[in-house]
Formats: sequence, structure tokens, C-alpha cells
Amino acid sequence: MPEALKKPRLVFLHQGFRGAKHRCKACGEQEPIVVDFARRRLDVEVLKSNIFKSGRFYAERFPIKGTPAFALHVPGDETPRVADRVFEDTHDLARWVDGELARAPQRTIETPRAPEPEPPKAA
Repeated sequence: MPEALKKPRLVFLHQGFRGAKHRCKACGEQEPIVVDFARRRLDVEVLKSNIFKSGRFYAERFPIKGTPAFALHVPGDETPRVADRVFEDTHDLARWVDGELARAPQRTIETPRAPEPEPPKAA
């Protein structure tokens, strides 16, 4: 069973860039935006996935019409949010991520408590 997410995970789905067999100009343009976002937003785990390799998981299960595409996994929500679009800059990507996180169902995490001590017995 996969480990539960502790923080949101953004997956950048691309066809390859920089000398790849299948190159996508838009994917190459999005790559520096994704790298900058990952450097600035430590609260979100960022992964890159070539759609022709490990990205097939997304292509076969979710409504991805083309690349570049982004899948945002939110802790406690089984269905990722998918965007197959081009972001203008890091701030545009951050606005989309923040908007999707705001719409996600909020979970409350209960912190386990130590058991209450028993009162002393009367002698």
C-alpha cells in the first residue's frame, strides 16, 4: 500500500526536452518555471515525469489531453487535480496550486494524547 501523502505533490508531465527523442517545445518552456516553483515552495513536493515513461500512469487514468500537464495530489484526496495547460510564470503556477489546495477538502488531524493518569486510590 502506498505511503500516505504528508504534503501536496505536484507532478509535471512532459514529453521530454533538451535532447530527448520526443521533444516538446512547450514542455521545455515550462521546465524552468517548475524548477523555480520547486525551489520556492518547500511545502509542495515537485516531481517531473516523462509521459512516455512513468507518466503513462497518468495518461491512462486521468483526462490528460496533451502535454505539458500537471497533476496535483492533495493529502486525504484520492483524485488528483489535473491541468493540461501552459503557465505564464512561477506565480501563475503558484496561483493554480493555491487555488486547488483551497478547494480541497480540509482534514483535521487528531494528535494522539497520552492516557489520563488515574486518580490516587483512597486508603
